[in-house]
Amino acid sequence: MKSRLPVATYEQVAAALFCFGWVASIVVAAHRTAFFVHPFSATDMVRRVELFAFILGWVLLCAGPVFLAVRMLLIDDSQLRYLWIVALFYPASVLAIQFTLYFQNNRWYFNYLQENRWFVVTDVVVPIGLFLVDRVVRNSRVTTSDEVLIAETESEFVH
Repeated sequence: MKSRLPVATYEQVAAALFCFGWVASIVVAAHRTAFFVHPFSATDMVRRVELFAFILGWVLLCAGPVFLAVRMLLIDDSQLRYLWIVALFYPASVLAIQFTLYFQNNRWYFNYLQENRWFVVTDVVVPIGLFLVDRVVRNSRVTTSDEVLIAETESEFVH
């Protein structure tokens, strides 16, 4: 297994990815009528594209972290560099829909977050959690490479 992450962090990252993917999947399955939209029911082409992005986004939000964790545990962690895309694609699609609805109807539709607080999990908590995991991974790699550089530089002075 090829990794530049410390072992404890490696296991924690895999566990976090599984958990976030699992939590997002539970919320989507419990509220399937809100997530399984029919893009062709929209008459506006912009809305159709946004609804396709929305569907792709929640599939990516549910399956992406699990796929990355399995790949990380079985092969290597090179695909973790795409974690920020997995984390931000779904909320970006939701925001695009919100902006379009605002410009079409001159009002925001964020009240769905108050009416059903479970959507806070998929729209806010899971993406932020995945983004934080991405930051931890990036910081671990920077720290690890810095430590290697420092160790190599110090060993040069010993000789």
